Amino acid sequence: MIAAPVETERVFSDIKRARSMLRYALPDMFHYLDDQHIPTTTNGLKGTSSGLKSHYRQNRGLSP
Repeated sequence: MIAAPVETERVFSDIKRARSMLRYALPDMFHYLDDQHIPTTTNGLKGTSSGLKSHYRQNRGLSP
C-alpha cells in the first residue's frame, strides 16, 4: 500500500508563520484610527509613484 504524502507539516508551518506575522504586525496596523493626519489608503502615494514611473519610461537613456 502506498502512503499518501503528509502535508500537515507544511500547512502547520504556514499557519505558524502567518500567526507570527499577524502577531507582530497588529500593534502597528491601526495607527490611522488614532491620528487623523495619517491617510487610510495609499492612493496618493500610488498616484505619485505612477507619475514618476511613466516619466521614467519616457526617457530613452534609462533602462528599467
